[in-house]
Amino acid sequence: VELLLDEVYDTAFSGLEPGLSFSQTNMYRILQRRFLAIQLAMSGRFRCPSPCESERSAGAQAGNVFVPSCTSNGGYVPTQCQADGQCWCVDPTGKEIFGTRQHGGSPDCGAGVKDCTSERRQALSRLLSSPSGPVPSAKDSQTHSAPSPLSPCSPQIQQLLLGSLMESLSERSDLGDILAETIQGMFPSGAMALKALALASNPKRLQENLFGGKFLGNAGMFNFTGAVGVSGTLSFSQASLTNNQDLVKLISATLENVDFLSTLRQTILLSKAEDSTQLGELFRVLFESAQSGGAGCEREPSALYVPSCDDSGQYQEIQCQGSECWCVDPQGQEVTGSRSNGQRPRCPSRCERERAAAQKVKSGQAAGVEVFMPKCAEDGSYVALQCLGKSCFCQDLLGERHATIPVGQTVQCPPPLSPLPSPGPAPGSCSLAVAEVDQFQEEAERLVLLSNSSHVPLGYSYLLAEGLRLTSDELLHALSSSDQTTLLSDRLLSHSHSALRLAAHSTLRFYWQSQQAASVEERQSLLLGYQPYRPQCDAHRQWLPTQCHPST
Repeated sequence: VELLLDEVYDTAFSGLEPGLSFSQTNMYRILQRRFLAIQLAMSGRFRCPSPCESERSAGAQAGNVFVPSCTSNGGYVPTQCQADGQCWCVDPTGKEIFGTRQHGGSPDCGAGVKDCTSERRQALSRLLSSPSGPVPSAKDSQTHSAPSPLSPCSPQIQQLLLGSLMESLSERSDLGDILAETIQGMFPSGAMALKALALASNPKRLQENLFGGKFLGNAGMFNFTGAVGVSGTLSFSQASLTNNQDLVKLISATLENVDFLSTLRQTILLSKAEDSTQLGELFRVLFESAQSGGAGCEREPSALYVPSCDDSGQYQEIQCQGSECWCVDPQGQEVTGSRSNGQRPRCPSRCERERAAAQKVKSGQAAGVEVFMPKCAEDGSYVALQCLGKSCFCQDLLGERHATIPVGQTVQCPPPLSPLPSPGPAPGSCSLAVAEVDQFQEEAERLVLLSNSSHVPLGYSYLLAEGLRLTSDELLHALSSSDQTTLLSDRLLSHSHSALRLAAHSTLRFYWQSQQAASVEERQSLLLGYQPYRPQCDAHRQWLPTQCHPST
């Protein structure tokens, strides 16, 4: 407590309205930044230890046979090994990938573990930072290939990053990562960063506002408090004092660099990242682009793939781009032969994945070596009775082993338990259509919000993401020709169900009518009176015989 509360100055934020909870107050944010400054001085990173780093520290202190290897960003290295020479591949969460363990050699775990969340942010950053304007022709793309001024891919920002920051510590390859972590740890959002920059009269005052005084500078000298000083009980035995001390001084100097603060402000404004709570990831992309000479800016927008992630940040099992969908493994790699057009593929089950991995392992083993190869049913679930040689056991649908059957005995495994029926009546086809339309409208609202924070028009972003480029004639005639209108909606929605197509088509017609309205009053009246089509169901969740579109 003394370490973190010592000499907290009154800052420019002190007069602001207090938050609803302590975690939203200025004092909490100052203490958080001070704690991360101590982390920087002790570990060289402006963040808390990752799960891999915590596991590595605990394993090393306990003298375990296996101590995980971590990347500089705190992730798990794809290939993990233990002291006796066994090595295996792991997924982004550190879980062993079945069938990859080897003794006396290192398995091929690929070029590296991809992070779904980071890959998605980078892809969206490239897509949404494209220059706005009409659809470029082939001739225009050849003559006007330069990025827009001060975009994240512009030479000005790259040169600024290289000139003012990177050369100051060229021997540190992880400087961009540490700066990104520092930005993420200091600013809860883009709006808070802009407010902090606006309230600071000079760069030094900004640092004092953020840390409640000269705490960051004191951390670089390992003199955290004036009261305790060098007599404190904090142990430095695990810290690389000289390197971390130089690093703290560098970060402190960077936060007082006028060019860096100008770049920070410009990037947030140009990227419309005021509401973003992930500034660190945005700047990580910029630093990587600057260090690689803009290599990440050369990708064609129409071919950009934006991965889908689940709530835990892992790759969703099915990935789609346009009308094509395919299955991926936990590392985001496409499953061979799973790509389909116009429908969602059936991805390999856990049993099928384990069987394929076991077949791969067996192909590299000597003849006669037994490798357990699970048996799978037609639907991909585990067969109840599994055997390895003469040893058999029972297995449930989740792959958990239960009863082991002694050699020579015949035992009937219990049938797998059926899932409990959900309470209430089964959903009818109408209620399913309602859910589909509601999901479509929610997705449309999310796209509109996303478009409002981008320079790129919503329609153009959607078409680019779908890999579909419209010609100038198609764009010009879309409003005036009913045939062209039908053609456009058919091309965009050819793989959708009829109820969803009608909901989307009615929405498109509304916007086209809105554009043709003669006055602002007519457009506002149309907006207030418009409701997209929504299926109407009876009490049994089935279709009513007569369907109505409320707005017509």
